[in-house]
Order: sequence, then structure tokens, then C-alpha cells
Amino acid sequence: MFSKIFKLLTISLIVLAPYSCEEMESFIVNCDECYELKPDKIDVRLKFTINNENQVVYFELYSGNPENGVLFFSGNTTISEKVFLLDANSYYSIKAYYTSKGRQIIVIDATTVKLKYDKSSCSSPCYTISGDVLDARLRY
Repeated sequence: MFSKIFKLLTISLIVLAPYSCEEMESFIVNCDECYELKPDKIDVRLKFTINNENQVVYFELYSGNPENGVLFFSGNTTISEKVFLLDANSYYSIKAYYTSKGRQIIVIDATTVKLKYDKSSCSSPCYTISGDVLDARLRY
């Protein structure tokens, strides 16, 4: 009995070990967030820290890396979350400029906005979205 359980666990680990946590999340589909029509553009949320020291935050949004990508948008924000309509299956990055105790801090984040077709998780085939948040908030 113990031998069978041990073999089953070992086989399970061998099968599941190559998958990262992100890939494991793709097995779980929230059908409320699954779209029957394929979207061309995705709402991507950009998150910022707005506080007494940083009431206005300058940021740069890139298609690709900040070092060698294409500047998609630059500007200021006074709100903690903005939404941009961006292409699916593309890589984006953000640089946000803050001041903290008289020093400049640059926060960088990046994501690949992914669109995946799922045939069987919901009542009808649909598309799921991942990578739709760029988090440029300060971390203390």
C-alpha cells in the first residue's frame, strides 16, 4: 500500500515538476474572465504609488524593454491606476519615477500580455488573458 502511494506521488512530481507556478495557474480558468470573442487589444492596468511625497508621478510605457524598446507613451499621473489598451501577445515594460526622502527612485516592471484559447474549461470555448498588470508601485 505504502509502495503504491509512493510511486504515485513520485510519478506526479516527475510530471508536474517542469511547470512553473505561472504555468500551473494557466490550468485554472475563471470562466467569468474568459471571452468568447478574440480580443485584438487588451486592457492593461498600470499601478502607481500616489502619496504626499509623490502626488504626481512621471512614467514611461515601452513596447519592449526600456533600454532598447519603443517608447509607447510618456506622461504624468495623479491617480494610482491607469488603463491602456495594448496589443495581445506582446511584451511591455514601464518605468516610473518617484522621490523618497530626497532621492530619486525608478521603479521598473515588465510583462508579456498573453492571450490563450481554451476549448474545454468553460461551457464554451473562450480566450483567457494573463499578464495584464504592470505594477510600478513603490515597495517599502
